[in-house]
Amino acid sequence: MHQTRSVLAVAVLSALALALPELHAWNMKDEAGHILEVGGHMQYRGRYYDLDFISDGDQSEKGSLNRHNYYGDLSLTFGITPNENVKVFFELNKLIFLGQEFKYNTIQTGEEVMQTDFTLPDGTKIPVRLNTDEAWEPHLRQAWLDVKIPNTKMKLKFGRQGFMLGNGIYTNTNIASVFGYQFYTDLGPDKPSFRAGSMKFFEGIRENYNSDLKVNDCDDADMFFGDVSLPVQKSKLGAFLAYFRDNSYNLDLLSHVNLGLTADLALPAGWTLKSEFDYQNGAKKFGANSTQPDIDWTGWCFMVNAAAPPLLDKKLRLSFEYGIGSGDDPSTPNKFEGYVGVGPFYPYAWAYEYRFIHMNHNASHFYGLYSKGMAENLAPGLENTTYAKAQAVFMLPGKATYVFSPIYLRMTEPVPGKDMQGNPVNVSSKTFGWEYDNIVTVPVYKNFSYQFIFAAIFPGKWMKARGYEDMGYGIRSQLEVVF
Repeated sequence: MHQTRSVLAVAVLSALALALPELHAWNMKDEAGHILEVGGHMQYRGRYYDLDFISDGDQSEKGSLNRHNYYGDLSLTFGITPNENVKVFFELNKLIFLGQEFKYNTIQTGEEVMQTDFTLPDGTKIPVRLNTDEAWEPHLRQAWLDVKIPNTKMKLKFGRQGFMLGNGIYTNTNIASVFGYQFYTDLGPDKPSFRAGSMKFFEGIRENYNSDLKVNDCDDADMFFGDVSLPVQKSKLGAFLAYFRDNSYNLDLLSHVNLGLTADLALPAGWTLKSEFDYQNGAKKFGANSTQPDIDWTGWCFMVNAAAPPLLDKKLRLSFEYGIGSGDDPSTPNKFEGYVGVGPFYPYAWAYEYRFIHMNHNASHFYGLYSKGMAENLAPGLENTTYAKAQAVFMLPGKATYVFSPIYLRMTEPVPGKDMQGNPVNVSSKTFGWEYDNIVTVPVYKNFSYQFIFAAIFPGKWMKARGYEDMGYGIRSQLEVVF
């Protein structure tokens, strides 16, 4: 048996070494299908960001939203299927950052940074690390098994995995992952689907080492969810319900219920429409020793995307997207009305959302005020954000593409704030600014591509009233191989 396994291992390695580079996902099969799949990707990017909206002075050089660095995203995946009822999946991943010192979210991305705390505007500090040789050591980003439940049309996916509900507005772990389980139906394509389970977004460590704990003081943030999808001809309607419980402030309890309704419609003449509406209801209950009153929490959001059929002999695709998330009303201190997702949401403006600008400028800072567990993800998503985005995708020679996206960005609720000198500023305008994304992707070979992005952001009246008057921008130059 051991000799057979050795021969199999040699055969697999030989197959991987001799396979043509144009193939995606290296695999080996037996009579029942795939028994081993190996894949992954390698990205190297040069990046330059100047997003502090200040063109001169020391701030323009040292601002926390500015940086110049090289980035590498390295991933290697293994899918093992010993039989048709069981699959095991592993992903080894590492993000590499080289260049000037900078501050960024270490927990969500694994980025190595300078050895100082990253301080949110409300004073919350997130510890960061120093860029060392250990930055090149990969970590196990995913490790899950998928197994068929005997005598049913159900499967169980258990372990460390990526996780998304709906269109990803409420939760999309994106480049991170969470630990948990989900039972789901296996009825085939174009059939109704259902899944339910639990995911752990954050887990802390007990700090009482004297074994005299009388209560559970372990920080954690868990979600229980159910998700259903119904096909209607060529369209799909869906709904999900999630209960989120966050104990990340010891005896405090933050919890809410999120109801999401989704639609993915195929309309006449080749038009498509995708939308989602979410509603949250919950509360922040402080511990028995706290003097703070409990806070009621309600929030909502809406997103719709309409795409036209291909134009100009399939050389042009046009779409329009609108999104709005509720914001907190400062006149109701015992109520929080903002829509807060538990995982990052990045669909609309490449530079604006990528650098979390609206967390620094116009969000309520809910993460730092009421939740440590949710602060691990750091991106506020649609909280107090309204945007409108048009997109044109041009098909160029050689299967290259050029994407142009003008985006309008504003607050949903007015946000009083301070200028750079700390003086109070009140302005009636809610306009954050306008972003213009330009993305060129060139597929040199089937596995290898080059991408260039330039995004410019022009501040609106709300920003200018606070002294942020100059254009911000982001640049990315990327080489990528996928196999």
